This record gives sequence, structure tokens and C-alpha cells, in this order.
Amino acid sequence: MTLTDTGPLVAIVDSNDANHQRCIEAARAITLPLITTVACFTEAMYLLGRSAGAPGQNALWEYRNIQMLQVTDLATAELDRAREYMRKFQDVPCDFADATVLVLAERLGSKFVLTLDGHFNAYRVRGKALTLAPGPRST
Repeated sequence: MTLTDTGPLVAIVDSNDANHQRCIEAARAITLPLITTVACFTEAMYLLGRSAGAPGQNALWEYRNIQMLQVTDLATAELDRAREYMRKFQDVPCDFADATVLVLAERLGSKFVLTLDGHFNAYRVRGKALTLAPGPRST
């Protein structure tokens, strides 16, 4: 199982996304299923609705239906932990969806995250850096 942020979910589904090929290649090299939070799934649905419409949203649902993607919720105490991460990394910044991925990494003891966001380089979970793929695009 591999943690994933919002960006790769959108890029894998939307062939017009600039990061589509990079994310497809990264997904081929990782352990499935992908696991994400309700916050990231919601954000991905919104972004796919804008970029790929209902077909894109339906494709993401299908990944969930075939168990290539698992979507998990956070317990109340974990929501409080997400708030702590948002405060701790507010200057990075750390939005709610990112914070939920950090909480999930903590819960699962996983440090590997599929993401396109460079600010994940600054995050620490239990004092340790995350391993990112495919990682932010070099500019």
C-alpha cells in the first residue's frame, strides 16, 4: 500500500494533466493499492470535475471500486492531530488535505508518499522526512 496526495490522483486519471505520464510511471513502480484520505479524495473529485468532468470523476470512483485506491477517514483525535500539523507547518504551508496525509503516514508508519507537491519535502512525521515519488517537477 502506498500513501497518495491529491495531485497524483488527478494526474493519473486526467491524460491532459501535465504530470500524467510521470504519475503513471510512478504508479507502476509502487505497491498498490494507493491509500488516501477523504480530504484528498474530495479535493481530487473537485479538480477532476473541473478538468475532466464526470468521466474523470467516474474513473476515480472506478479505481476505488476495483480496490486500486482505498479512501480512509480520520478519527476525531486524528483530526486534532491534523490541526497540529497545520499549525506546525503553517509557514510551509500545510493545508488540511496535506495534514491528513501526514496523519495517515503516522497511523500506518509509512514514510512513502506519492505527491507532486514540493512542500512535502519540508514535512516531518515523527521527526523523519518523507520519501516522495514522483516528487515535484524540476524547474
